[in-house]
Amino acid sequence: MSYTIRQGEVIVEAGKQVTPVEIAKLEVFGLTEARLDVARLAGWFLLAALVVVLLLAWVWRYRQELWHRARALALLGLVLLVTALAYKLTAGRSILPFFVPGAGASMLVAILLGAGPATMITALLAILAGAANGLSLELAAYVFVGGVTGIIAVRRGDRVGIFLQAGLAIVVANVVVVTIFSLLGTRDLTGILQLWGASLAAG
Repeated sequence: MSYTIRQGEVIVEAGKQVTPVEIAKLEVFGLTEARLDVARLAGWFLLAALVVVLLLAWVWRYRQELWHRARALALLGLVLLVTALAYKLTAGRSILPFFVPGAGASMLVAILLGAGPATMITALLAILAGAANGLSLELAAYVFVGGVTGIIAVRRGDRVGIFLQAGLAIVVANVVVVTIFSLLGTRDLTGILQLWGASLAAG
């Protein structure tokens, strides 16, 4: 059986039950078969390679004392991998990525290895978070500003007050970022309040 589909015609509308006729149309055009998105796969491979190269080049150029410390390099790689994976697993959801405590990763690296490596990790995480969530500039800015705020606010030490102050600073920075992008966009009050809640939880 053959079907004619006009350009721009919607075969199946989101949220509606699919009829046998619509399934047949999808099958005719091969839309029911899972296909490997080679372009997207290549894009992620190149992005991952770029991130690794940039991180290693930065360490070699500016923190050569870390180059021969396998544990330090392993820590940087682990923090980057785990946090980036969290952003990838929460991708595609409007609010959930904002709950990922990316600033916590930045502060951890700042405390253990210093502000320089932490800032580099934060920048790379912002790129990965934005790329994983539909090239979201808002999320990239959210991750970067929150992370840098945490790096500035946190200091070496074991006092609880230090971390509470840093957490409060991160919450304020995150709220400011989501408010700015909400005002620039078309997000309603409910969406703003949800993101404020996510900012509080992530801080």
